[in-house]
Amino acid sequence: GPHNLALSPDGRWVAVDNRRSDEVSMIDTTAFREVIRLKTGRQPHDMVFSPDSSLLYIGHELDPHIARFEVGSWRELDHISVGTAQHDISVTQDHTELWFTVTGSRFKPGLRRVGVVDLRSAKLAQMIDTGYDAHDVIFSPDGKEAWVTNSGYLTVPSDVVNVIDVQRREVLATL
Repeated sequence: GPHNLALSPDGRWVAVDNRRSDEVSMIDTTAFREVIRLKTGRQPHDMVFSPDSSLLYIGHELDPHIARFEVGSWRELDHISVGTAQHDISVTQDHTELWFTVTGSRFKPGLRRVGVVDLRSAKLAQMIDTGYDAHDVIFSPDGKEAWVTNSGYLTVPSDVVNVIDVQRREVLATL
């Protein structure tokens, strides 16, 4: 059940989640073959590499932690506990923060749907209320803004995109 994929910034690796087997396949892009399957938490959903391609982060739709692996050795590092399941994840260009969205649980106004992890301490730093059911998060090229789609699930439709100030962690605009 491959679902999402991530390309390492150096172009060497593609990570593919296998949601049904709780694994992530690592594909060597030079040999066009799977080299290892990483056993992760329940239902891995999104992956992202560190900007220098040395670490792989894996978010889970059914576990309250983010897995971390050293690229190449595939050694698993300590999980980052975030207290909730995640949907999509993204790492800041300076590799100081990992942001994730929370989708899939019943949405109620006031729930904090975007999480920020301080990667220096490997701890949850803050949860941000977007006012909607956050789905995906990406950063602007200068790293000053995080853009968040709020499509949620079919049962919680939304046509909203939020722009968040990364430094202040406040919603700048709701489009």
